Amino acid sequence: MGRRAIWLLLLLGSTPVAADPLATTNPSASAADVPAIPAEVVAPVPVAAPMPIPDQLAAAPPADRASGVIVEPPHPSHRVANALLAVPRTIALFLLEGPRYAAVRLDRKRESQSPSYGGRDVTKQGGWRFGAVVDWETELGASIGVRVGHGFGEASVDAHGGLFGPRGQSGGLRATLGRFTEADVEPVLTLDVGRSLTRAFAGIGDAPPIPFDPYRSGPRATYDTRMFETSAGLVARTSGVKIEARAIADVLRSDDGDATFTGSYDGMALVGFDETQRAGTGEVAVSYDTRRTSYRFNKRGAPSTGLYLRGAYGYTAGTASRTGDFATSRGTIEARRLFDLFHGDRVLTIGASLEAVTASATELPFDRLPGLGGSERMRAFARDELRDRTATHADVEYSWPLDSRSSGFLFVETGAVHPGVSELAASRFHAGYGGGIRFVGAAGAWARIQIAGSGSGDVGGFITLGAL
Repeated sequence: MGRRAIWLLLLLGSTPVAADPLATTNPSASAADVPAIPAEVVAPVPVAAPMPIPDQLAAAPPADRASGVIVEPPHPSHRVANALLAVPRTIALFLLEGPRYAAVRLDRKRESQSPSYGGRDVTKQGGWRFGAVVDWETELGASIGVRVGHGFGEASVDAHGGLFGPRGQSGGLRATLGRFTEADVEPVLTLDVGRSLTRAFAGIGDAPPIPFDPYRSGPRATYDTRMFETSAGLVARTSGVKIEARAIADVLRSDDGDATFTGSYDGMALVGFDETQRAGTGEVAVSYDTRRTSYRFNKRGAPSTGLYLRGAYGYTAGTASRTGDFATSRGTIEARRLFDLFHGDRVLTIGASLEAVTASATELPFDRLPGLGGSERMRAFARDELRDRTATHADVEYSWPLDSRSSGFLFVETGAVHPGVSELAASRFHAGYGGGIRFVGAAGAWARIQIAGSGSGDVGGFITLGAL
């Protein structure tokens, strides 16, 4: 026997063995001689917890002091002081937002340069994408639009084309050239051309009509537009804020074409009609968008809560071949708030907007004036049917689910065009109402049927199938 085996036997022999409580000193004793084990030892009966004594509960410390550390409850009366004390922290967070965002971009860039980048859960934009739409709107009729695009990482190119109605014979390109610097700046280039683009006109302003006078309200008519437009801009996004700066060059010409304009208005009295316009525009816009779905099971294309704010300023200068030079500043303000009333699919939306130009209506080409009408603002009227130097609009909309893929909506709205911001008058406002059905997918609404009316008896409709 080896030495290790001998040591093992010695260790086992020196280990005490626990005594068996059922064993007896008499090896021949039977099981009947073994004393019985009390039942409470084998299966003890659970004892119910004692009921709390009210006096002891009353003497116990409150929840905010039970740990031994006194935590003072908040004081509603100190709201102003608390708000003032929060100001330095808010300012510091705002000032640090830029460096924080730059750090995130730098980290993302370093991540993309790592050897295992392709195997990590990092979203890459790329591949082909397609879109097509068929729609119909009041007075302008039906049109067809198609789009095809391809992504190259953070860069992309999209081409689009259209036929009939408001799209006439049109096409264009849009290219995003990637994101640069730690501020995430994205250059954007666009090119759009078109001819026979049908548009609506019903006079300028709301003065009582005089036959053939285009600077008074009048009957609805249509005209055709030819256009060439190119732009270059920069877009930066951070924490819900989007900043855009664009430079635009365009050539426009509006005339009767196959439409009915000269049968209702004197085109030669209207600045911008039947003449070629060449203009350049510089524009800066800032928007803040927190619209989102309330729950994970809601469709991403149908936000149910959040706030949208946008402000824009632009300056346009150009020349028209018949009426000469023109120039104007343009300002736009828009606000929209979404309220989730129940479960993310019953949503109340309240919105308002204002757009104004500084040039006189008789100095600026008519098709550059602010307008109302179309599928989004004063929906009983044709697109841009109402025109003047200032346009104001407000609406309230309620939507609810019809099934998992569609929702109904009702809206009321009011809007008007005015000779200027200082000449807003309640008597000019039109009332509108209507409703419809939306079919929503993951990326947004892919179909909509809408009908609207106005207090003056106008009725308008809009139907769209597909998405671009």
